[in-house]
Amino acid sequence: MTVGDVVCFTVPLSSVDGVRGTWETDNERVLNLDPVLGIGKVQAVGNVVVKHHLASVYTFVDLEALAVDVVR
Repeated sequence: MTVGDVVCFTVPLSSVDGVRGTWETDNERVLNLDPVLGIGKVQAVGNVVVKHHLASVYTFVDLEALAVDVVR
């Protein structure tokens, strides 16, 4: 992903009550992320871990945000 991108995270799971879980980022300087919708905007170059929490289960992905001129 590159600086300025809008990204949408989704998980096709929900709890028995219909709860979809929450999203979080470990670096809001790089990725500003809405915890309910899973929609974020890449703000800066760097690394970020995006986590999804549903009940007692956490899933995560490591991502790198690049400057637009670095992508080829």
